[in-house]
Amino acid sequence: MQFQTIDEAKDAIKKYNMKKDVQCKVAKATSKKYVCECSHKAENRCNWKIRLSKSRRNATFWVVSVYNETHTCSSN
Repeated sequence: MQFQTIDEAKDAIKKYNMKKDVQCKVAKATSKKYVCECSHKAENRCNWKIRLSKSRRNATFWVVSVYNETHTCSSN
C-alpha cells in the first residue's frame, strides 16, 4: 500500500484499528519512518506492527514496509 501523505496513512491505520477493535501506539515517528505497535506488546509479547517509510522510488509517497498482521495478545 502507498499513501500520498503521512496523515493519510495515519488515518488508514486508525480506521483499521477501530474496525478490528485493537489498540496501537506510535513507537517511532520521524520524517522518513512511522512505526505503530500493539499497545499490549510489552505485557503480552504481541507481534502486531505496521511500519511505513518514505518510498525509495518516489519520496513523495509513504509505503508500508513492514506489516505483522496477527495479534498474539488478547486485545483482538
